[in-house]
Amino acid sequence: MKNGGFSIKIEEYAPLGDIILFNYTRDLPTIVTRYPKLNEAYKASFATKLENIKTQEKNLVKSKQKKEITISLYEEADTLVEELVFVKDYIKDAGLDNRIVTALIHDLRSRNIEGACDKIETLKQYIQANQAPIVEEGMAPEFPTTLEAHKTSLAQKNKDQKTISDSGIVLTGDNNSNYTDLYNDIINIADKAKKVFKNTPFEDQYVISKILQSMRSSNKGGGATTPTS
Repeated sequence: MKNGGFSIKIEEYAPLGDIILFNYTRDLPTIVTRYPKLNEAYKASFATKLENIKTQEKNLVKSKQKKEITISLYEEADTLVEELVFVKDYIKDAGLDNRIVTALIHDLRSRNIEGACDKIETLKQYIQANQAPIVEEGMAPEFPTTLEAHKTSLAQKNKDQKTISDSGIVLTGDNNSNYTDLYNDIINIADKAKKVFKNTPFEDQYVISKILQSMRSSNKGGGATTPTS
């Protein structure tokens, strides 16, 4: 968001809002003598908008984490399927029933991870009970151990994915309105407070460009700015 000689980066809204809220809370009794509408109710509304931004940003992080976990989960499922295609033949060639492998492959491909984990355990025990002839057909002797490792890993990733999903992520396609609302309040409070404290040490504490300069000097780094509309 741009205003005159400064622009506010998306990641700067929350810390900037915190600074303005701190100063505004401290100076509220003086500010309301000149601007009665900048009262406790206005401050409470501003604090709520600030908290909405913080919650939105936390949820965005969770959404990215969930995406990363999901990709890892499905990649591992696909890797296991690639090996099971061969194990299915090994079991069949050993003259044994390979239907459990068919069912497991189906669960993994359809992303039924909980069902797949149950079938992995069943397959592991089945292989252990018939290991010699299956190994003779080409299966690696350590495959039951590999299955156990996949079961543990897939179950944990599935749990992590569900934990993030159940944490109440609510994201919309465009959250610019939240930033715009907070921005408007920041500018309103700062502009009026500067007038109230003109020619006093408090005036600079409401000059947005100076606050941003101080923030950036202690936290170097780039970032995208919010759209101006």
